[in-house]
Amino acid sequence: MALLPDRNIFDGSRPAKPTTADMKSTWGTLRDFIAAFLGTDSDNKEAARTLMGVSSTVDVQTGKMLFAPAAGTGDAMTVALVPPVVTLVDGMVIHTRTSGQSTSITPTLKVNGLPAVTICGANGAALPVGAYPDKWPASFRYRASTDKFELLNPAPKETAQYAENLLINTLFAINQDSYTSGTATGTALQYVIDQWRVDTSGQALTLEALGSSAYGYIATAPAGGISQPIPGYKNAGGVHTLNWEGTATATVNGTAIAKGGQTASLTAGANVIVKFIGGTVSRPRFVRGLADPGFIQRDPDIELALCQVFYEKGLAYYEGYATPSVPLGAQNTRFRVLKYTVPTMTFGTFNSIQNATAGGSRAYTSKSEFVRYCVGTTAGAATATEPWTANSRI
Repeated sequence: MALLPDRNIFDGSRPAKPTTADMKSTWGTLRDFIAAFLGTDSDNKEAARTLMGVSSTVDVQTGKMLFAPAAGTGDAMTVALVPPVVTLVDGMVIHTRTSGQSTSITPTLKVNGLPAVTICGANGAALPVGAYPDKWPASFRYRASTDKFELLNPAPKETAQYAENLLINTLFAINQDSYTSGTATGTALQYVIDQWRVDTSGQALTLEALGSSAYGYIATAPAGGISQPIPGYKNAGGVHTLNWEGTATATVNGTAIAKGGQTASLTAGANVIVKFIGGTVSRPRFVRGLADPGFIQRDPDIELALCQVFYEKGLAYYEGYATPSVPLGAQNTRFRVLKYTVPTMTFGTFNSIQNATAGGSRAYTSKSEFVRYCVGTTAGAATATEPWTANSRI
């Protein structure tokens, strides 16, 4: 591209007086520069405009001068605009494609060689963790009075529809173990109510009703904590959010998590342990993603069925024609819900209604059913019942 001629040819400061040939060359060079800047025969309009600091109509329409992809991490981004920004001006908007997910409440953005500036919400408040994901088309407006960039388009929060609570029995109301509030445990990691266990032997879970018009309880976790293991099939991996009401502290897989805080990225398919320690806890929720959708109460029947995937109690009923000392026909008992694993079966006191005594198993238990029989005592119709427990807890 042609360059402007030296000014000393025009202002008389050149030591030697310019010749006619010099002037012809100078005016020709000036013509070539103007043609490169504005003319249709330009060989490099963009370079000419950049030199003069002038934007083309296309540059303005595409936002080229205010957009560049970010580099660095999601918490410390850098943007190199062309031409470079030399001063941040109040109201200036910078557009970029983020270089990572934000994991801090005070990420920063550095434009060209200027100092890094903290990013906040459009209302001036600190950003939530995960305000923008990786490669998010973000817009930041500079506010001179606070010396901060305001994020104008944070990523939308996940809705409750897509953020299922991975914890169950979150109102602490399902109690198939018939646990009495405040009873000390005899072993470590003892389940006391469905899917909740007391971690330290000799400590207890205390339950207090939410209120006369509310369903469920407020749990008080002891110093050693209460925990719930979440099976790996529920864990799709990635960052998860934990929130609850009450004074307890919490950990996920042993790492402390603040209320409304996020985990590191979890390994998909691995079991997860959520634990509450030394205080009250109610309405806990553990959801995949970066946002807490709030507590959503499940129907109690659904909650019970979810708990019975791991633990179920029932009563087997036997009926047939008794022949002394001969087993009655095997009784097939189906579980209410499919179990997490093939359960360990335990049986209570056998109750002979007539002409029967306890028998045994037919060596068959699956995730869906078990087979059991009793033995006749006196010839005639025989009936009996027997309580059972199926346990496939983690």
